[in-house]
Amino acid sequence: MKFKEDGIVVDGEFFTLQTITRRCLTEKVNTFNLKLLVIEWESSRGFNGVKESIVMPLQEIDKVISLISGKQCYFGEIAGKHSEVCGDIDDKDLKLYTDVDEVVAFLESNPTRREYNYSFLDVMRCFNERREYDENDEGFDEELDELDTILYELLF
Repeated sequence: MKFKEDGIVVDGEFFTLQTITRRCLTEKVNTFNLKLLVIEWESSRGFNGVKESIVMPLQEIDKVISLISGKQCYFGEIAGKHSEVCGDIDDKDLKLYTDVDEVVAFLESNPTRREYNYSFLDVMRCFNERREYDENDEGFDEELDELDTILYELLF
């Protein structure tokens, strides 16, 4: 094996860094059954919307969807003073990409497995913490506490 500035040569065959990266990512996506979840509220009234994309194993995506579906997500005034961007997460807001090539292409551009302008999942996972709720408090949301645990294990 010989290293070059833009790849490696193995048994006389040259592999670019892009080829190596794509092959490794494809193996990772297949091995861990990784899929791409996109959560999006489209733009309206001059606001460019809210969009989050994240790659996770399908089993974890299914859990996340079950935990956030039908829940309210409150962003506050992210679209300007008095905008109060909030709403419920509905099925129409969720899109699952299962094609390996699409997931790999996303990972090539986003090696952290995430991209967002505002994060639905971060807002929702911190629900109990922001309100300083304890497990015994009225209003404590156990499902969003579980979401916090799932995301922490996946991302940190």
